[in-house]
Amino acid sequence: MRPHKKVSAVGWFVFVAIASTFVVFLVTRSFGLHTLKQIALRILAKPTHFLPVPNAQLGVRPNPNDPDHDSHGFRNAVFPKQADIVAMGDSQTYGVGCKREEAWPQQLSRTAKTTTYNLSYSSYGPTHYYILLDEALSLRPRIIVEALYYGNDFYDSYRHIYDLEQLPQFRSRKTPILQAIQKAEMTLPLSKQIALLFGAYIGRFPPAKHKLAVNEHPVPVNSCSSSDAVEPSAIEDNSTLRKWKQLTQQAQNSQGLWLLLDKPFLRTVFVPQYRYTAVNLNDSRIQEGIRISHEAIRLAAAQARKANTKFMVLLIPTKELAYNKLMVTTQCRSDNGYAQLIQKENAIRQSTKDFLQQSHIDFVDALPNLQLSMEQRHRVYPLTSDGHPVGSGQKVIAETVFSAIKERHWLENHLEIQK
Repeated sequence: MRPHKKVSAVGWFVFVAIASTFVVFLVTRSFGLHTLKQIALRILAKPTHFLPVPNAQLGVRPNPNDPDHDSHGFRNAVFPKQADIVAMGDSQTYGVGCKREEAWPQQLSRTAKTTTYNLSYSSYGPTHYYILLDEALSLRPRIIVEALYYGNDFYDSYRHIYDLEQLPQFRSRKTPILQAIQKAEMTLPLSKQIALLFGAYIGRFPPAKHKLAVNEHPVPVNSCSSSDAVEPSAIEDNSTLRKWKQLTQQAQNSQGLWLLLDKPFLRTVFVPQYRYTAVNLNDSRIQEGIRISHEAIRLAAAQARKANTKFMVLLIPTKELAYNKLMVTTQCRSDNGYAQLIQKENAIRQSTKDFLQQSHIDFVDALPNLQLSMEQRHRVYPLTSDGHPVGSGQKVIAETVFSAIKERHWLENHLEIQK
């Protein structure tokens, strides 16, 4: 009987492995890699009944059973009857990697001394916010702040419309565009391209045979070092230096997908090829994602205007763009696509600003203040390849939004009462 038990155990193991692989594929295809990452982190940290809830229109909604979420599933202590400000965004606004109270909407609430509701979640983009707008307006806000993150929002909008087949009114009706998208998908599906590179973002590098050269001129493993003088009294803590040593060793297996910035107090890991995929203006699918995102924002702003609600777009850069000014003082053996990423992201940043100005939509750009904070040697992003701002970075964003609101006098009466 023992041999039979052994065969059964092996068979069961193989079955579970195959089933698990199939489930991962379905989740990635249906909900996207950012949601998959969120699910993976929560499986490791929390019971499975806190996983996102499948939703026909959104793909997923955050789970109200999560103790970090309110009764409607979003990351707030309670669901209010009314909120003066509603913040809509993806994982950058949700505050991945931070405590709930460190996310910029919660910090904005404390700074402005008013109720700010965080209506955001990982893998969401402008088309998701368009769907959620009625939910936001039901809180009777005075202001809606919609965050636009260059790092994946255009891909998320494209995927939402074309892969998940939601909001058909946003699909292009132009035959050349549809043909270009079809040709690109037949060559290499965008979801597969991002899936292969996503491993680099979380430190899981693909086998050499799957290596993708997404930039026009791929180069080998690289790093950048700074010649900045460091004051003798300024010493980094040992845990940071130990972690950096581990990351440096890990980078040897990155196949050039990691770019290390070895700058005292601001050391970090970039993933330029992964980020480049989401801002590649040579890709018809990203071009379409940008068009869709702009249109969703335009419609959301118009709807907010009809509801007599102020509407502002918050522009959030990638970590790579935020560090760009500091990179000028560094010496890189090679940049592995970093320069191309910056070029494309800056082009999108400018075209998005032009669109918002032409559409008479208020916006505020978080980039200058994030860069200023880093110039003052404040850690805004983590040491690792994670592209989400740490608590101090979230604070910079909150202060940026608050200053923009004050400049426009949108909460003037409220602030006068608070005094």
